[in-house]
Amino acid sequence: MSNEGKGGAEVKKALHISVISIIIIAIMFAALMIFLRYDEKGEENMPFEISKISIISTVDAQDVEDDNNKWHKLLEQDNDIYIYINKNQNYEKIEAIKEIKLNNFKIVTSPQKGEISFYKPSTDKNEIFESKEEYKMQEIQFIGGQSNNLHELQISNQGGQIAFRCANEKVANYVSNEDEINYNELLKKANIKFEEIKFSFSFDMEILLENGTIFKTTIETNIPEEDIIENGKSSIEMDGKNFVFKRVTV
Repeated sequence: MSNEGKGGAEVKKALHISVISIIIIAIMFAALMIFLRYDEKGEENMPFEISKISIISTVDAQDVEDDNNKWHKLLEQDNDIYIYINKNQNYEKIEAIKEIKLNNFKIVTSPQKGEISFYKPSTDKNEIFESKEEYKMQEIQFIGGQSNNLHELQISNQGGQIAFRCANEKVANYVSNEDEINYNELLKKANIKFEEIKFSFSFDMEILLENGTIFKTTIETNIPEEDIIENGKSSIEMDGKNFVFKRVTV
């Protein structure tokens, strides 16, 4: 082969390699973009989705034995979290919820006063929550069924409501000899400042479908709202669209 022929072949070979390299780079770039979009957006057409999360914050108190005072209360600040899960009307396939699991509870920023505990719903039909030792938990499972029942830790397999309590206990002692006390004023009368009881926590939520697919997200929130001091109660509503779900590989 002449030098000219060799040169032409080498040019073609180099051009061929260049084209292949460009194609590989383009594929890698497209894959990276897909990965980054999934990392940011997560699943964009899930069979079930969070519509909202409502957090109702109140003040409670436990009696302390005291023969010298009419009232002796150990103050507690309760935060009842309700998560509403709806079927995605844009999802065309028929799916069913097998289980929803809440776990990996973490205190992100701790309150200056009090101790944080988590509680599952009570079995007492008259009370959704009771801050009792028997209901304390670090993980909670709601089983998919025909209907929604918080007391039995059951959610409808086509969507419904789950809930748990995040309580800040042993915030302060309140002692009084007044004829009556107003629970909504107890934090203020005990000279508790909002900065002393505010905190944030996070937890993971997994939705397991009957077909074995698992979707997972992490939820974080700051509680309570500042008006808890003045009013003894406050509420927060979080938009479910803000939570990113991703598939879990088992």
